[in-house]
Amino acid sequence: MKKFAVVLTVLSLIAAFPTGAFAYTENYVTQDLSARDGMQLSGNRMPSLIIESSIDFESFENEASFSLYLTNAEWLYEGSGQIESGVYYSVISSTELMITVDTSTFDAVNNNIEIPLYTEIKGSGMSEVTISSINSPVSDGTYTFAHSSFPTMSMDLEASDIDSAFNITLYDDYPYSMVAGRIFELTLDNGFVFTGEADISGTGKYSGIVNFRVDNNGRTAYIRLDSSTTNATGVIELRNVVIEPTVNSQTGDINISITAINGSDFSKTFHLGSYNKPEEGSTSNESQPEEGASGAENNENSQNVSDTVRFIVGSDIYYIGTAAYKTDVKPYVNGSGTAMVPLRAAANALGIDDGSIEWTDGDFRGVTITCSGQTVKIPVGDKYIEIDGIRHETDSGAEVVNGRTFLPIRSLANALGISDSDIGWNGSTGEITIEVSAN
Repeated sequence: MKKFAVVLTVLSLIAAFPTGAFAYTENYVTQDLSARDGMQLSGNRMPSLIIESSIDFESFENEASFSLYLTNAEWLYEGSGQIESGVYYSVISSTELMITVDTSTFDAVNNNIEIPLYTEIKGSGMSEVTISSINSPVSDGTYTFAHSSFPTMSMDLEASDIDSAFNITLYDDYPYSMVAGRIFELTLDNGFVFTGEADISGTGKYSGIVNFRVDNNGRTAYIRLDSSTTNATGVIELRNVVIEPTVNSQTGDINISITAINGSDFSKTFHLGSYNKPEEGSTSNESQPEEGASGAENNENSQNVSDTVRFIVGSDIYYIGTAAYKTDVKPYVNGSGTAMVPLRAAANALGIDDGSIEWTDGDFRGVTITCSGQTVKIPVGDKYIEIDGIRHETDSGAEVVNGRTFLPIRSLANALGISDSDIGWNGSTGEITIEVSAN
């Protein structure tokens, strides 16, 4: 009889307390976001905690309550209110939220409970929500809904005290997925630019999906993913990254900044080496043009390899290959819809030095260029260009704006033997390109 009495007591306890330890719900969060310290999660970027429907709610005739606790985050809910009909919240503290389900209004037996994680990220690492079942059939558990920074990311950099190539290895021990697209931005200082030459490879979650791209400005490059990764660790190796100085480079340190652009605040700066700018007039300085020059100045027709010359409307930076150069005026589109480029910069970019460019303001008002044994005259205002005394009509004449001469670069390129098929115009970006063949 004594043994039977004990069994009855246990059964009575089970019937009286069908909650807490006997909970029966499946729970999860809708997404695990890449975030940063101080980011507020709201709108489309706000994950939700899902409490799946359960028959155990049948035993609660009026209310079922449970608490939600945050780690590395704070609630943005205020006071108390309604999440949806029959589901209510009360803010207990910045990290605790009480949820009450009115089972006479909300059918939790057949419908999931969805609680938006309206929060602000605090600190780095994983932001988690923990469920304490209290007086409900909701299962206890802890769920990650955001992660900030790269708490276990490390980098190695190999670089000599030179101004050429270097290697970077990124060790990502953070077992989370990275979405396709740009994930790291690399930025050079001291006027240096990337040439685009580099070898990149990945292992683990980065295997076969990483690539290296240089931005139009030359000084910025990106590590990109062709597709999203798995939730795993991985390594990215970027080797033999070649850089070069421009006219803006000065004697001093060369640094590179590497910044994650996935919503986190991970960023590091490394010292690559030191640069000694050649003195003016030295032979090695021919590759270091004066401000506004293209590298061709003091070296007539110096281009001996195929290169793409690029000007961009509205930008004072132009490019020869991947090297960037600066002018003190910007290309523009005139009233006739023609793109106008600073004449001296255009001539320099096409291999004509300043000594071959002459401005006259007499019977002939305009610019005379002597190049490759021929004389090219470009008048201001008149729609023609004269090559060895023969006039050729143009769409627009040269123009003088604030004391600087501009011309449609197609006219000059044609005069130098560059065909229209090697000249491009992108109306959406304002970019003018010229393919300059080897001499």
